[in-house]
Amino acid sequence: LAVAQEEADRKSLSCRFLKGACDDLPFDDATFDLLTCRLAAHHFAQPASFLKEARRVLRPTGRLLLVDNIVPAGSVGTWINDFERRRDPSHVACLTEQAWKELWRAQGFEESRLEELPHELDFDLWMDRMSVESHDRDEAWEKLRQAPSELVDYLQPRQEGEKRFLTLHRLLALVGTG
Repeated sequence: LAVAQEEADRKSLSCRFLKGACDDLPFDDATFDLLTCRLAAHHFAQPASFLKEARRVLRPTGRLLLVDNIVPAGSVGTWINDFERRRDPSHVACLTEQAWKELWRAQGFEESRLEELPHELDFDLWMDRMSVESHDRDEAWEKLRQAPSELVDYLQPRQEGEKRFLTLHRLLALVGTG
């Protein structure tokens, strides 16, 4: 939070940064026109509780912009979530697009825009974020490359010289309260 505030100050932005639980936001009802959640929801233990809370703090014509990693249904999605939890212990679960649709519809949100965005990552930089040791990341890379073909097709691991890449899939969803 301190780094975010410093960056906002450096750019002369008027921002206030708060720490709070995603399912207990420190704001009054109907406070916001727009709420965003970028690449955090896969760390939420109860995404439905987050959506309920998002609905509470949004005004009647408010919008939620959600960007998060998604997985396909079935064994490929299970494999990806298991792989991610080994890399990042704070990871709970990437959901399927269908699961997100069911969750936000249950909270009274309506879809305005949905888009799946493939996102290519530098594998080693991705591992660096969680301080994964070199030996462990090499082992993870081999596991990824030797995974079932439908998983390899989805994550597209590839190597160019010393650089290794994979593709995650993100859902960009703009949903409204009415």
